[in-house]
Amino acid sequence: MTVDDFYPRPRDFRIDRRFWTVLQASLYESALQGGHRLMPHAVIDFDRANSVSGLNIRRYFEHYPGLVELMTRSHKYVEDWVRVFYATLYVADQRHFIQFMFDGREHRWSRERMSELLGVPLRDRSLHSVVYDGVSPPYRGHAGTAPPLDQVGHLFRGEMLADTPRTPDRLRPEF
Repeated sequence: MTVDDFYPRPRDFRIDRRFWTVLQASLYESALQGGHRLMPHAVIDFDRANSVSGLNIRRYFEHYPGLVELMTRSHKYVEDWVRVFYATLYVADQRHFIQFMFDGREHRWSRERMSELLGVPLRDRSLHSVVYDGVSPPYRGHAGTAPPLDQVGHLFRGEMLADTPRTPDRLRPEF
């Protein structure tokens, strides 16, 4: 899927302004209806981690300048903003940029911009390449398991049978 597929022009104004498309709104609603909970935000307490593990855990994070500070900052977040972010998130091929919705507006951030905002230096070598040494990361979606009909059937127009296509054009307009 390309960014033009996930953010087609023009924007669909029939839906909540937090989303660009019916698909994004349905991803958001599906997560809510399915009872998917977000993990509470946490920071790393290096002293506690060190005492529990008996190791100097902090040294694994110090290798990347700025990462210790990023992982130990404590911030409050608005859960709905996080849900909207993930429902609207598009990650470009090779991770050159991300695109998402916030406050009813479309945002596109390059790797350089994210590095600047997070206060972490941009590196040519990714963490993936350090950990998996030469194995290419998956850039395309993987086949998944469709959620059970009883959990998502209410999102679609008309009668839903096991073999009924679950395509965006069949979604109810309010989703």
